[in-house]
Amino acid sequence: MRIRDANDDEAPQLEALQRRSSDVWEEYREQLAAHPEAIEFPQRFIDHGWTRVAVLGDDTAVGFSVVIPAGH
Repeated sequence: MRIRDANDDEAPQLEALQRRSSDVWEEYREQLAAHPEAIEFPQRFIDHGWTRVAVLGDDTAVGFSVVIPAGH
């Protein structure tokens, strides 16, 4: 596994990863299904260089983090 910057076109994949990982919480599944807009990965997080992605050897994303500097 390695950590890298997010690719410019990766927002949809990271949003899908966030959605899948949120589904592990049974008590929130129904609410998230009713309000899919609650999970959004803004492209600006990547554009500003705030997103790091954990990937496997074949570059499959398995996790990510976003650190937004204070004042943004």
